[in-house]
Amino acid sequence: MSAGGGVRRGGLLSPAGTVYLVALLGSTALALKPFPPAERVLDALLLPTRVLPELAAPLAWARASSVRAAEHALAAAAEEEEGRIALALEEARRACLPTDPELLAGRRRIHGEVVGRSPQGLDRVVVRLASLRGVEAGLPVVSGDAYLGRIAALDADGRREATLDLVTGADFLVGARLVATGAGVEGESTARMVVGGLAPRVAAPGAGGSEGGAGAGRSAEDHRLAVHNPSPRNVSFGDVLVDEPRPADHGGLGDRWSWLANGYRLGTLEAAGIGRGRRLLRVRPELDYRGGLHQVIVLAPSAGDGDGEEVGEALATLDPSRWLAARVLAPSSLSPRRDGLRLAAGRWSGVREGAAVAFGARLVGVVEHAGWATADVRLLGDPGLSLTLLARLAGEPAPRSVGEVTVLGRDALGAVRLRWEARLPLGGVGAEPVEAELLTGSGRSGVPAGLLVGHALLPRGAGTHELSVRSDARVERLLRLKVHRALVGEGAAP
Repeated sequence: MSAGGGVRRGGLLSPAGTVYLVALLGSTALALKPFPPAERVLDALLLPTRVLPELAAPLAWARASSVRAAEHALAAAAEEEEGRIALALEEARRACLPTDPELLAGRRRIHGEVVGRSPQGLDRVVVRLASLRGVEAGLPVVSGDAYLGRIAALDADGRREATLDLVTGADFLVGARLVATGAGVEGESTARMVVGGLAPRVAAPGAGGSEGGAGAGRSAEDHRLAVHNPSPRNVSFGDVLVDEPRPADHGGLGDRWSWLANGYRLGTLEAAGIGRGRRLLRVRPELDYRGGLHQVIVLAPSAGDGDGEEVGEALATLDPSRWLAARVLAPSSLSPRRDGLRLAAGRWSGVREGAAVAFGARLVGVVEHAGWATADVRLLGDPGLSLTLLARLAGEPAPRSVGEVTVLGRDALGAVRLRWEARLPLGGVGAEPVEAELLTGSGRSGVPAGLLVGHALLPRGAGTHELSVRSDARVERLLRLKVHRALVGEGAAP
């Protein structure tokens, strides 16, 4: 450059040269694929240009009185909300226990929480267990009276985590028997079969309305379990229960512990017409295996000291040590079409991508990018944000799993619009939508279960629905929030 440019005279180490170097590095980084070391250098170099102008802005001064009023009102409601959420999480824990006493005898029960999908595929999930005492590969995993799958492997780093193979896996097989609807564990077998993997899709609803009507949609259709080698083949309906022989009885289709799941439900048998008088037998499950898993139970053989229950510590959603206080620098750090904000906290203080941002017990958003000293947050109304939700329905103590939803944006009144693919009908009395309080569920790393999202009317049928969620927008205008963080030894970033 010429002397008039100011760089040659001062060199690259002069103030002007530093600005030129930063600009050059920035333009180079934008032209290439992301390179983490370069991004960290740029974060440090560009920190003054990000933080200082915002600190000098009169934004906080102009909004100080309204912010203080909002903080006072929200804080006054926080204690009641936290108590309600703690109760909901405890009810969810109880709801994952079997209801039939026959399913408890001779089995030790180890509680666990789904923390995310395994990188090895959709048919594997990672669960965090209350205890590893007596846990090994092959132990069955259930939720309530429903069978989920079996432990595939324990975490190699010694954390209380295990990988669970779901019954939806293409190579998964488990023995089963058919009993009359509602007969339960003591019901007489009318057929035997093998269940595992997903059944082929059928273009049209099966005979007798087994699809639940054309409005059930593809989401419900994709969720059926495959039936193999039924005997006899002329059965059409009933309850399908796990039925595995003990190792002494020629061995099972899983391993030596599969029999511990005997009597647990796989779902309801149904027959779908596939043309020319042929039928396809399959099982309609009672759980959404893809996005609706929350609390689980690992079944282990009795250790001789009673058929105990391993509960472990309470869920850490509201544990103050799991949250980092952070100040808001700017109300928006994303593009004009996005909904976000920037925090004055970054990787140096433990903030990681995917971490929940909250005020009290209310979810505000999720960290999208964590720099060295600042972090960009996607607010609840940012289009494309995905969450896993629970629903507390009116008149029901334990929350139901809603599964995964995707944010579509906000409507004209400020309500958050969500797309919900209900793979299973919500059920209940009547056909009208039911009022629900929506909470975050398990399965997304960094977003703990139980944070309050808002209120909505939930349709009862399966299929794709658009929800309108009413939430308190004041939390997005506050200047002091908190970020969820992982504790040392948990391994994965929050």
